[in-house]
Amino acid sequence: MFNRSRNQGFTLLELVFASAIALILLAMTSVAMRPAIEQEGPLGLAYSLAADLRAARSEAMRGGRTVAFCFASEHRTNSLTRSAHIRVGDQKGKVWRSVGYESEYDATIFIGRWGTQDLERFDIPSGWAVSTAKETALYFAPDGHAYSEDIYPLDGRYPLVVASGFAGNFQGPMGTLSSARNPQTVWVSQSGTIEVETGKLPLGILPAGIHSELTVAKLEPETADSGSSPTILSSVFMPEQIEGLPSSGIGQNYVQIHPNQREGQQLEYGLATIEVKAEDIDGGPLTYELSAEASSGDVGKFSVSRQVGDMSFVYDEATHKHLWKTVVSWRPPPSAPIDLNYQLSLTVRDPQGNFVVASTKAGLLPSVTSLPPARIVVCSTDKKLFLTNLDGANEVLITRSGAEYSPFFSQDGSCLFSFHDFPGTGNRELRSRPANGSIGFSRLAGFRGSSSDVIVDPTYTFAALINPAGDFAFDWGQVTSSTSDSSDEDGGGSTTTYSFHSDHTEVPVSNVLILNLMASDPPVVVTRQGTGEFFWAANARHTFYFGEEVPLPKITEQGFGPFSPQPGYETVKKAKYLVGFPPHAVDSDVAPVSATGRLYSPANRDWYLIVEGSQLSVRNDLTGESRVLYSSPAGFEKSAFGRANPSWSADGEQVAFVASPGPSAKVVSMHALDANFQLQPTTIKFEENIPHASHAQLSPTGKWIYFLKGPHLLRAENTTGRELIDIAKHLDVDIEDYVISP
Repeated sequence: MFNRSRNQGFTLLELVFASAIALILLAMTSVAMRPAIEQEGPLGLAYSLAADLRAARSEAMRGGRTVAFCFASEHRTNSLTRSAHIRVGDQKGKVWRSVGYESEYDATIFIGRWGTQDLERFDIPSGWAVSTAKETALYFAPDGHAYSEDIYPLDGRYPLVVASGFAGNFQGPMGTLSSARNPQTVWVSQSGTIEVETGKLPLGILPAGIHSELTVAKLEPETADSGSSPTILSSVFMPEQIEGLPSSGIGQNYVQIHPNQREGQQLEYGLATIEVKAEDIDGGPLTYELSAEASSGDVGKFSVSRQVGDMSFVYDEATHKHLWKTVVSWRPPPSAPIDLNYQLSLTVRDPQGNFVVASTKAGLLPSVTSLPPARIVVCSTDKKLFLTNLDGANEVLITRSGAEYSPFFSQDGSCLFSFHDFPGTGNRELRSRPANGSIGFSRLAGFRGSSSDVIVDPTYTFAALINPAGDFAFDWGQVTSSTSDSSDEDGGGSTTTYSFHSDHTEVPVSNVLILNLMASDPPVVVTRQGTGEFFWAANARHTFYFGEEVPLPKITEQGFGPFSPQPGYETVKKAKYLVGFPPHAVDSDVAPVSATGRLYSPANRDWYLIVEGSQLSVRNDLTGESRVLYSSPAGFEKSAFGRANPSWSADGEQVAFVASPGPSAKVVSMHALDANFQLQPTTIKFEENIPHASHAQLSPTGKWIYFLKGPHLLRAENTTGRELIDIAKHLDVDIEDYVISP
């Protein structure tokens, strides 16, 4: 026999009874804890929201791009939300991550109006506005500051209220509350700081209200990009195209391959600069591609190794908004011939392959012409000098140290010279600078203003400075004698007494100095007793003639003296030439012929132009050839240095001048020599009656003719009947003088 153990489990009746007791206790506990749960839910959501806002701000500062915290708001019609997209981008905000607080916290975020402040406006890119059109956006800039056009600020801070229950008006940003249960406020200052203020509302106190079912805005899914093409807002080409001209021009400069290289300079075209501004509703990023096709079919050579690049997303001060921008540099190849036309095309693309083109054919970019290696220097009436291309564009103001005037170039066009007056002193100086747009200058010489003269030699290498040196005193004398009778112990006799009377005369004299325009050497002093008579020789290179006042030889009479007979001086004529480096003057035995009034061909110095009475002639002293080019009973215009009228083209084939200056002025250009520098039959290319025209000059190859009419600088193709274009109008100054480099 054995004993059966008793069963240790619960009976069914016991289990039912125990469960009933547990349910009663659980219900009692839930009712007691509900206030704590409702309070902790908003607090937890407030701190979680603050953490996500801080993460968005950090991403903006780390990535250097705009980041926006975009709350679901059903096109900004609902003030209640529990979710948001965090968007990142330049021109457009793309979803970086999404946050939702529906299941984690028994709480809701209210975004409405507090106080009486108004919404603010900021320069938000259009792409961003499209991205956040359905949401209420709070932006963080790359520097960390915060801004919003959707949330009303309160004393410089944006309030976001979290609570477990609300009552009130929930119609978007204008929504207001009448009650709130367990409110917490997340503050975002405009400087970017984020803090949580527990148990408080942004303003005042509201009733706790009742917990009710709220209609909360749903977060809409991100839509795919529209795939639209970028839009080019503007394209600016420099050098600018002058109004009336068919193309923009790019000139050439001499560039030196190595700093120590003395020879072997080569020509290189200047840079063209293209600035393009664009926007893309899809947000970019955008890239560009530039191509250039020459009129001969050649492809233009770029100044950078790549023909494509990235555009930058920047804030544009001119339009006061963010946009895509790039600046592209381009130049024709150094070997490109002049007068070659280029068609440009710049393509802007987005990552989806959509593109838009700015091109010459569409009128958004100009046609570009390669110009000769020459420049114009324009002098305004207020004595400012501008260096420009042959079409008047790409100007550089080169006078930054006082007024300058009467510009002229060296014979090779590499140096530019001008004069500057010192106000109130009566003194002036001759300045020199490279003819490449340099602002800096060298002081070649100083001298007295209106009483001095500067005479440049036919090669534009040397200049003679004739400065008044005051009066020079020359002594002279006269001897008188008197005879008297006398007697002594030996008998009678006579005595002769001699007297010497000295005097002097004052003769005005000048200093004559020779200056090397192409070097910084001190001037060569030729004489300090010059007569002011000076000219450069036409028949010997770098030879000059001058007069000098010298004393007559002194004489002695009857043992008295020395003394000089009146007037005590004579004028001696001398000829010297310059040799060596630095140059010095030595006596010349050449009988000089004056070059005054002659304008030598820059390409062949055997030929020169000369005006004699009513006739303009071209001559060659070496061959004895001469021909009258034009007759004008009313004469021809004259100008400083013989540079402006008449004038040669740099190739030495054509001439330009103004006949009958004044109301009946006529601007004329003619073919004087052929390509072999032989006389050819007289051919008039341009002849127009233009009252008060002056300073006619030709471009280096004679393609264009230039002249002044009043305060305007006009240019035309060198053929009668062509349109006259005011190429300096955009400078907005009155023109007094100009000169074209060889």
